[in-house]
Amino acid sequence: MSTYDRLRPLYTRQPEERVRLMCAELATPLAAAHTAIAQLLRFDRAQALSLLGGHFGELTEILRDSIVQLEQLIADGPALCERARANGGLSDQELHVYRHDIMTPLGNVRSVARLLGRTGTDGIPPDIAASTRNLDEAARELLDIIDALTAWQERAG
Repeated sequence: MSTYDRLRPLYTRQPEERVRLMCAELATPLAAAHTAIAQLLRFDRAQALSLLGGHFGELTEILRDSIVQLEQLIADGPALCERARANGGLSDQELHVYRHDIMTPLGNVRSVARLLGRTGTDGIPPDIAASTRNLDEAARELLDIIDALTAWQERAG
């Protein structure tokens, strides 16, 4: 059973509960994404410069900035719930705004992971290819969790 399928039945719960659950569920794939990005950032600069027409460093910079932003937004989830509870509860609209805010840096992470993955394995050191695959898997897992608990429309298929 996929993560999405496991969590989707919980969409009927109150928004605050879904945010708390989402923040807890995101911890493992977020740590995996952070590890993969850290591995990508450790590669020899001279070796990395030849990748992606010299844009590898720029892409890893985007990854680093995006993962920091994503971690901060996820860490802010419980405080969002507390503020909402003081004001009568978290509305679905507020939840969707929070989702949108999270999806922006996650979209950056997913896009860079996919771009790095599409370069193929020819000429790419195996460590970079493995880190890229790990990052892509972690990003997909993050998306599954966020979609299952915050997307009003259920995924097709």
